[in-house]
Order: sequence, then C-alpha cells, then structure tokens
Amino acid sequence: MGSASVSRPKAVGRVSAARGRLTVSRPLAAIVVLALGAYLYGIQRDMPHAVEADEPFFVAPAVRATVTGDLNPKWFGHPGSTIIYPLAVIYHGAEIVANHGPVVGPDRAVEADFIAHRRRFYVLARLLSVAWALLTLPLVYLVGLRAFGRRAGILGALLFALLPIVVDHAQIVRTDTAGVFFAMLAMWCLLRLHEKPTVRRQLAAGAAIGLGISTRYFLVLAVPLLLTLGVAQMIRNRSEGRALLAAAAPVACGLGAVVVAFAASTPYFFLDFHYAWSSLISENESHHLGADGLSPPGNLWWYLTSAIPRSMYALPALAALAGAVLIAVGRRAEQLILLGFTVVFVLGVSLSHLHWQRWIIPVLPLLALFAAHALYAGADRVGRRLAFDRARVASLAGAVALAALPAYGFAAAVRQAGSTTRLEARRWVIAHVPKGTMIAVEEYSAPLDGAGFTVTRPCSTSPNGRWGTTYAPLDGSSFSVAQPCSLLVDGGVADYYRRGYRYLITSSRIDNRYRAEPRRYPHEVAFYRALSRQALLVARFTSSATLAGPEIRIYRLNRPIA
Repeated sequence: MGSASVSRPKAVGRVSAARGRLTVSRPLAAIVVLALGAYLYGIQRDMPHAVEADEPFFVAPAVRATVTGDLNPKWFGHPGSTIIYPLAVIYHGAEIVANHGPVVGPDRAVEADFIAHRRRFYVLARLLSVAWALLTLPLVYLVGLRAFGRRAGILGALLFALLPIVVDHAQIVRTDTAGVFFAMLAMWCLLRLHEKPTVRRQLAAGAAIGLGISTRYFLVLAVPLLLTLGVAQMIRNRSEGRALLAAAAPVACGLGAVVVAFAASTPYFFLDFHYAWSSLISENESHHLGADGLSPPGNLWWYLTSAIPRSMYALPALAALAGAVLIAVGRRAEQLILLGFTVVFVLGVSLSHLHWQRWIIPVLPLLALFAAHALYAGADRVGRRLAFDRARVASLAGAVALAALPAYGFAAAVRQAGSTTRLEARRWVIAHVPKGTMIAVEEYSAPLDGAGFTVTRPCSTSPNGRWGTTYAPLDGSSFSVAQPCSLLVDGGVADYYRRGYRYLITSSRIDNRYRAEPRRYPHEVAFYRALSRQALLVARFTSSATLAGPEIRIYRLNRPIA
C-alpha cells in the first residue's frame, strides 16, 4: 500500500478523486485555515507610521490608475502587473462601495482618500498578497499529488505554509507570493501537459508562464521546460508521420501563449519601453549594500549553503537534497520536470549581480515536496521490512521531525506580530526626546512621522549631499528629522553635533551589513564604532519572543566631540 503511493502517484490521485475527496480536503483545508490566521494576525506591522521597502512601488501606480485612469504604471521593476492591476480594481471597487464613486472612469476623490487613509490602502494591498499565498497552497498539493502522491502533497503544502519567510512575505506588498503562485501554477500546467500533450494544455502552460513573467521576470526560467516538452511532443508527432509544420504547431502555440499572456497583462512594457528599459537597468544594479560582491558561482554556493537552509531550516533542506537525489536516480518524468525547474531557477538567479534570500521563494514549495518525497520514499522502503503499523508510526515521526523547526519558527513569527522594535523606538522618542530636537534616523529604524514629527520645510543644507530630505522645525512644536540611508557622514560623529543634531538612531539592518564586510567597508565600520564610543547609548530595542524587527539603537550627543 505504501509503496504504491511512491511508484504510482497517478493511481493514488485517481483513487483520491473518486473516493477520498473529504480525506484529501480536510488536511488541506486545515493548512489553509492555519495559514490564513497567521498571515492576517500580523498584517498591519508598522502601519500607519511606516510601510515596508518596495511597497509604494506597487500601491502608488494602482492608486494613480484609479485616480487618473492612466494604466501605465511607469515602473516595471519586477514588473508586478499581477499586483498593480488587481490592486487598481480593488481600490476602485472599494471606492464605489464606501463612497459611491463612479463605476466607470477615473475617480479624483481617491487621491484625497489615500492621503487621509493611507493605512487602509496598504492593508487592502497586503490582503492581496495574503490571497496569493493562500491560493498557492492547493497548487502545492496538486503538484505534489501528481508527482509524488497524496501524502507528499499534504506534507509539502504544510512545510511550505509553516516557513517563516513565507509568513513574512505574505504580509507585505511585494511580488513574492504572486510569483510563487504562478510558479506553482506553471508547474501544474506543465505536469498536465506531460500527461496529455494537447494544444489546449500547451496554451494553458504558456499562459501561466507568461503571467508569471509579468509578476517576476525570473519566471522566464520556466520557458526552457515548456520548450523541452514541446520539442518532445514535436518529435513524437514527426515519428507518427506528421508534416514538420503540423508537428511544430503545438510548440509555437505554447511559446506564443507566453508572449500573448505577458503582453496582455503588461502592455505598457511595449507601449512605453523607455520607462520599462530604465526600470530594468535600475533593477539590474550591480551594487547593493549587503547583497552584492559575489560571482555567479559564489551566488550559487550562497543559495545552496545559506539562503535555502535559512529559509527552510537544516533538516528539511537536507531532506530536500535527499529527495532531489532520489528523483535523479528514479528518473520519473513528472518528478524530473520539477527538479529541472528548481535547478534551472537556482542557476538562473545566481547569474545576477545580486543575491537575495527572498529570490529563492518560488522554488521553496518544490523543495518542500522533495523533502516530503524523501521521507515517504524512505518510509515505504522501511515498510517492506516492518509491520504496517510500525512503518506508519515511523513515517508519522519523520513528518513531525521535518515540520518541528518550521513549526517553531512559524509560531515565533506569529508571536512577534503584535509589535516591532521600530514602533517601540518611536514610542520612546515621543516620550523622552524634547520637541524641537534635531534627530538623524537611518533607514529601517524608528518611523518618525506624525505626533510631533511634522514635516515643515526643507533645510538648505544637510550633513551629506547624498542624503534624502532633511527637515527643520518652524518652531519648538515639532522635531527636525533627517533620514538618510545610513548615518555615515564625511565629518564623522562630530559633524552631527556641530550641525545641531542631538540624537542619532541606528538600525541593525544597515550597520550589520557594513560590519559583515569590514574589509570592504572600513570607513563605515569605523564610523559606527566611533558612534558607540563617542555618543551615549540611551535606549536599545532588540527582537524577542514577542517583538519582531531589527535592533534599534538610540544615541544622545551630550557635548562637543573632538
């Protein structure tokens, strides 16, 4: 019984569909409900005082499209079409329901509504990210069902849902959850295409990949798989005596569907190629603090030895590796399709100048399925030597062991959703720093807006020309806040005191990136060390079991610094 689920997963899928629908749906439904509760619990994060990095890139074009009717996002970095355009529809619909806005055409009232209720717009956008994440879970199961059997599909969906990196990115407005959804949709379509190569399924697979590319450019790496399956079908058609044109037609249909789906969902990539090209150049930057400095082989090694283990923990990562080996040895086509995409994707993202842990998210469901496959393949082999009950207990114990650390991380992520170190630092500043004080805060630290942090007028000078906007108070009722990317200035800590700054606030998301590469950033590391010596540390906020976020340090400058 156990071995049948490994050697003939298609049969298991038919049995499940015929007489095991409730058995299949109950655990999957429980996983979806568990994920829904966790994703919603921490969805507000630092709102309304701060939004996460990159979120405005998706919310602003959607609001602008609602206000003006102009559907050109004027930013194509991801490109994020499956976030921006659905958001525009959501905002338009919400305005119709809440304020009886026009059903058709632009709605100028949305602009004032956005200014007054920014929090609501971002929460709606985050709910869209949650929706994409939840829709991914049934696809993980369906892909696992076709390739590995029902048990692996359920465990793979559970492992993926539990990963803290998935919880984290389901709660922010980015393309990560939409990207993983379309990646899994493409895998499911490709498995169906392999099972029954028809023109309709070629079109479906091509459309899924095209929509994936309109979400994240990296999903173009699924095209080689579509092409491979298409060429295999063409060879079979030729062997059956069909003409070359007729044999190649399905391949052309699949590839054409990719282009049509991308063009239909991201039309301004072609209509306004100037913006598209500038966005591509900007996204293809070669330098980014904490995410550059490695060669393509170095990036690959980093993904294999750091990003993947950190994303899914050591034991599931090792099990995924074992599953990949079993797939390579077993050489079953359905499983090789999934392994092939995983390998091509990891190699593809390694070619970039940069490396980010989040870039590995689209293949995390597949790695979770590989881990589940290794577990149940091993359990089935043990089951041939042991009694059925003992084999069942062994497989259950293995599943618990695989899910233990992800479940712990999942619980920690949920516990930390109530507040963040950034908000705690903000509250401390409001309570302890006198109004009228000049403060410099670096990115990812305390969000200082409202409650006395009034934006009044731009200063004519700033300690460093590379800074963002610096503000000075008109009177003593507000703070003067400068917010550079990092606090580093050419004149060092003393320059802050000379210019009137009395509080400096740092974030570990910035200074730790410098400290991680001291040989590359000696001046930056020296600045932060000097800051810790020359200024008084008056407050520090670190993450804990109930508090998320980076370490925030608040320094006070009490006297002139030589």
